[in-house]
Amino acid sequence: MHGRLKVRTSAQEQEIKRKEREQKVKIYTAVMGKIVKKREAGELDDEMMSLTSQTLVRNPDIYTLWNIRREIFVAYKKEKNDEEMAPLVDSEVRLTESCLQVNPKSYCAWHHRGWVLDLHPSPNWKRELALCTKFLMMDERNFHCWDYRRLAAEKSGVSPIDEFNFSTEKINDNFSNYSAWHYRSKLLPLTHPDAAGKALIEPDKHRQELELVQNAAFTDPNDTSAWFYQRWLLGRDCSVAQKEPPRPLLAWLGTSRAVVSFSSAAPSPPFLRVNGANLLGKWQKASKFVWTLSLNVETIGQDCVIEVVTESGTLVLKPDSIGFVAICPESKLEGEHDPVVIAELKGQLACCRQLLDLEPDSKWTLLTLVLLMQAIDTSLYHGEMMEFLDKLLLVDPLRAGYYRDLRSKCVLEFKLSMSDWSFGAQKTLSLSDCHLSSLYFSNRLALVQEVDLSKNELLDHSLPALASLQLCVRLDLSHNKLVTLEGFPHLPALVYLNLSSNPLTGKSKVVEHNIKKAELAALKELISEDNTCGDLS
Repeated sequence: MHGRLKVRTSAQEQEIKRKEREQKVKIYTAVMGKIVKKREAGELDDEMMSLTSQTLVRNPDIYTLWNIRREIFVAYKKEKNDEEMAPLVDSEVRLTESCLQVNPKSYCAWHHRGWVLDLHPSPNWKRELALCTKFLMMDERNFHCWDYRRLAAEKSGVSPIDEFNFSTEKINDNFSNYSAWHYRSKLLPLTHPDAAGKALIEPDKHRQELELVQNAAFTDPNDTSAWFYQRWLLGRDCSVAQKEPPRPLLAWLGTSRAVVSFSSAAPSPPFLRVNGANLLGKWQKASKFVWTLSLNVETIGQDCVIEVVTESGTLVLKPDSIGFVAICPESKLEGEHDPVVIAELKGQLACCRQLLDLEPDSKWTLLTLVLLMQAIDTSLYHGEMMEFLDKLLLVDPLRAGYYRDLRSKCVLEFKLSMSDWSFGAQKTLSLSDCHLSSLYFSNRLALVQEVDLSKNELLDHSLPALASLQLCVRLDLSHNKLVTLEGFPHLPALVYLNLSSNPLTGKSKVVEHNIKKAELAALKELISEDNTCGDLS
């Protein structure tokens, strides 16, 4: 009818779009084929620059094309002076801006922009910062832009406090801005360091941040951004001034071997000294926490001064029933928050309890309660923590593995805080029927001789943690969920191993280099039968 537009049918529209796609693919294939041939021929010329720019403006995420342009600019840098380079870089910067208008979250374009600006004789990084602000006004959660902003702020000499205030503005605009929270975590140690040097952040500012993030979390309890930032504030990274160097925790010296366990991963071995002289021998790394020394010395008198010496501390060994032993008096497993921060955490704990009354199945509230209690006093709240973690397994089964591992860590931390054996004073340890799915703080168990880990939920990934048990004589791993033994470490003192009631498959496939040959033969004979419990001596 006259005066009415003809409406295409769905089939017609699909056919038109199909033809358009085919034409685009045809052009793209032809251009990319030409680019590949020119690159293989080493023709990094003006035509190559034109071909790649035409393609990138349509699709800025082809990182190979950006790599080609960088190869050309490297060649330019060798041939041209600063005056000649400046307009070339300016043109390249304009290209990246055109590409970012097509895709503001193009990692390739942001990365290339920063790379090429470093070739400019006088780059305008202030302009880059303003550009980031403009892009973040369009999309405040563009994390590629946030990443580039950190570079621009550093290059332009903008003070951390100005950037910290910028992050505050963005968080006030939208509590759900995870990138702004993350940026804030990087700036806080620079803008508000602890003058006493005991923590990463000044305690009063730490308290204020906890208040800020609590308001955000309670405004929208289902939003994850604020909860993740709060988890960082509650963590050990905020309770210590900096990453501590590995400290020697436990040490033992026998007639032919020494064992030293560290507080954290130790990349290099310690020195073992007797009356000021280093004991010679070959140090070997048993685990990332534990070093062992093979030596051959005559009997050392009980009046000798025996020391384990490292850059971060010294342990003095004393005679013991099993040799010479040193136990670090340091008893804290994790960093301890300032009293000002603890007071705020207790207030937030009360608020979280109220929120839980309103939303009893809120997984974030339940998890935050556990983390708050862990940060305040694991021993005091242990029972409640177990209840909340059990409930989390029901309300959020998709993350059951994470909750089981967190539960294991809380259980072990509680056991360690309540017992002397955590620092080597006790020779036996029972962790039977504790629902453990992972092993934590194994570096604290280097001197324990008998360990019962039966009736737990340990999987194969837990086996490497056993490497710290260098003095373990009897080990019970029965009634767990071990499928293979390929991660089983070399335990030189082990003479008894119980593996019964595990769903082991390929039981005879034990890695020979992990278990000494005498043990291996006995173990193979042992696990070839249904009864996987026996003496390895």
